[in-house]
Amino acid sequence: MKRDTVRTIVLVIGVLILLAIVGLGSAVWLFMRSFDIGKADAASATQQFDRIRSRFAGIAPVLEIRDEDAIVARRPPAHHTGRRLTTLHVVAWDPDDEDFARVDLPFWLLRLKSGPIEIAANHTRIRSGELGITVEELERYGPTLVLDHRGEDGERILVWTE
Repeated sequence: MKRDTVRTIVLVIGVLILLAIVGLGSAVWLFMRSFDIGKADAASATQQFDRIRSRFAGIAPVLEIRDEDAIVARRPPAHHTGRRLTTLHVVAWDPDDEDFARVDLPFWLLRLKSGPIEIAANHTRIRSGELGITVEELERYGPTLVLDHRGEDGERILVWTE
């Protein structure tokens, strides 16, 4: 009887360790898949921003940055669009270091967070990085251009949803 109890405890501990390893591996995979940071000169960064922005021709961004604060520039539709968002995309470029960053965050992950969405956008000088909009508010817009900002020093950030 005692021997069966010990085996069961060892088996349970082994399964828990295996689940922890799989969970950690999955988290690392998701993190590595979501972020891409590299270098880009002004011409290639502009080309990438223009390519993305062309998908939203004639569409004003939801947010604008004024005096270092993100403000709502376009009101949400009265009714939910019905399309469930899957990804929040962020592309940022710093001309000083020629750093080009792309982040693709799954919306299921963002839905776990309450309060406004925060993006560390140091180069755009957004105070505290808060976009000041919640996931629920973004979902009312459906897939759209959220932010297209060019800073005084040439830095740029583009945020959109799909």
